Amino acid sequence: MWLGDLTLVQPGTSPDLQAWPVPGGISVPVGKSPMLRLVARPQQWVLPVVQPGELAELVRSRRGTPARPTRMSIEEWRELHRWAVRRTTGTDRGNFTTAGIGWRLFAASFTGTFAWMFVSVGPALWGGILITVPLTPWLLADWWRVRNRMRLAEHTVLPPGSRDWGETRPDHAPIPGWQPYS
Repeated sequence: MWLGDLTLVQPGTSPDLQAWPVPGGISVPVGKSPMLRLVARPQQWVLPVVQPGELAELVRSRRGTPARPTRMSIEEWRELHRWAVRRTTGTDRGNFTTAGIGWRLFAASFTGTFAWMFVSVGPALWGGILITVPLTPWLLADWWRVRNRMRLAEHTVLPPGSRDWGETRPDHAPIPGWQPYS
């Protein structure tokens, strides 16, 4: 969920412990503590937090411009998510962990350091220059390409045309007993 897409940021609480279903088929227990409700159509999240009022103000102050909606067919969406799962170290719960794409950035910093050293020494190390100087921008460009596609996959978690996930209307309670803070 991107901060620019948020339509509602609401701190609150619930007296009873509830099971909140998250994408991937697992449930997280929420309730009996302060919570923060985040709504960005078509998603809603209820997160247990320590200081919901302060966090709500922080999130509201960081909101940017909404992302442009990406139009894609169900086949394009499936292929994008298959690609994202192959490119990550994702868990069996359907979540994406972007650690699988970070090696490109690490390798680019490593080769860039050596490229700088080889170039500063001079033409005596022409072999190192020929390898590291072109390899560094290639790794950076590949990381940028994969990063942008991964962000798109994370932003379009739900398939095109799917129902809203959770109660996204601000005047309806997300869980039984929800009491918003004033």
